[in-house]
Amino acid sequence: MLQKSIKNTNKKIIAVVKNNAYGHGIDIIGQVLIENGIQYFAVSNWEELAILKRLNPGCTVLLLKPITNEEIAMLKRYDNVILGVGNMLYFRKVIDILGSKARIALKYDTGLGRRGFLCDNNSINRICSILKKNNIRSVDVMSHLCGTYRRSD
Repeated sequence: MLQKSIKNTNKKIIAVVKNNAYGHGIDIIGQVLIENGIQYFAVSNWEELAILKRLNPGCTVLLLKPITNEEIAMLKRYDNVILGVGNMLYFRKVIDILGSKARIALKYDTGLGRRGFLCDNNSINRICSILKKNNIRSVDVMSHLCGTYRRSD
């Protein structure tokens, strides 16, 4: 059923397999997802990234939580890794270490009070200025939505 669902869509699917695939085993779940055509994953930490890259070196992995300076520097050995960045200190650290090679997904707080940049003009202008100054071209945006989608009849 999974394979049929994946093949019947032209949308990119991000499999969120953080926290050891929610306790089910990232190596097992990751392998099943890869075998069924998933190429984009979101994880919590360096260890989960390494497991997925061992299973499929070409997959794209979004790291949702901050990693150490040493781990950031080691990202140079991997292709297709995107760092989730939700505060100015970590944002600057990533750019200082990776420079224009940084691939970033900016986290915005849209009302849940979770980690992320505030959605105000000052914050957005500062971020855009830093991205431009450092020639960062690979930028995504992500957030948790404030509410759930409910279909109205």
